[in-house]
Amino acid sequence: MSNPFPENDSTHTESQLQLLYCALTDPDLLRSQWATEQLELQVCGEEETKLLLQSMRADEPEKRWRAINICVQLALDGSNVVPHLLTTVKDRLWTIREASALALAPHVSDDQVHQALLDRALFDKSPLVREAALRGLSGTLDKHRQTLDALLAALKHPKPPVRCRAAVGLTYFRTAACFIIPDLTEALNDSHRKVRLAATNALAQFGPQAISALPTLIRRRFEGDFTIKQAAVKAIAAILPGASAPLRRTLTPSLEWFDGPQQTLQDAFKDYELPEEVRAQFIEECQSQIDVFTKQNPEQSPVSENKPDGWQAACAVVRAAEQSGRSFDEKKEYTKLLARFVELWLDHNTKEK
Repeated sequence: MSNPFPENDSTHTESQLQLLYCALTDPDLLRSQWATEQLELQVCGEEETKLLLQSMRADEPEKRWRAINICVQLALDGSNVVPHLLTTVKDRLWTIREASALALAPHVSDDQVHQALLDRALFDKSPLVREAALRGLSGTLDKHRQTLDALLAALKHPKPPVRCRAAVGLTYFRTAACFIIPDLTEALNDSHRKVRLAATNALAQFGPQAISALPTLIRRRFEGDFTIKQAAVKAIAAILPGASAPLRRTLTPSLEWFDGPQQTLQDAFKDYELPEEVRAQFIEECQSQIDVFTKQNPEQSPVSENKPDGWQAACAVVRAAEQSGRSFDEKKEYTKLLARFVELWLDHNTKEK
């Protein structure tokens, strides 16, 4: 593109100011971009910096947006720009807030900037602004621990939308999975369905690193509404590659078919590689549960005199629960038993390693 400005400008500063004015206000986006590129080749002086900072407070949204982006492209001194960005990041228009969040990213080591990006990540209504803030927070190792602590604390926030955003935000820090997975697993039991759904989707993104969440995900797989069930199936499928081969064989059919927890648990005890320690511990825990259910009427214990196998012990627990007079849901009882069975198996595999 040819130079639209006269070659005989009186001073270099006037030429730069004209370029900057063109970049900020020209309705032709090609001319505006050309002017910005020309400015990048020159040193931005005090007059140009002053004009840019004034433009960030302009009434016209387009001018504010352009000024923020030009500041980024020209890599202006943070001490001049950051105070203004901390104001524009709270602008009423989401496009201005998004541009400001992206512009603040290189300055995240500053305490005020870090807090401002955290606020956008957790409380902004625009998903694009939240994404921009999270990219800034996760793009550098600065303040990583403080960010994680804040997001983990936000999982306990009184407002469900904030808890959902915290779960999403934690997926940007997958290298810190060992600190994150326990809290996300706990969020699977949240009282609000959207939080449970967000936590389920978040765990899916951690893949095999979230192996410890399998028992709770199994509960979500067989309980709750259809949307959460679908999300749990995807999460379990993403996590299963990190499990042992026998455990994968046990749980894979429950993902591909609509088997209930009863069938999955029954098939698990047919696996030839099921560790005997897991089988024995599961039977022992089943007997303990039966004792609790039948403590008032021990003669009604549904356990046979012969030592039961794992599946028989599970069925005995369900019958005892039904006869106890308490609120009873057969599918829920089998789901709890299956989840506990998987948890015992995972603990055994961990000890073996």
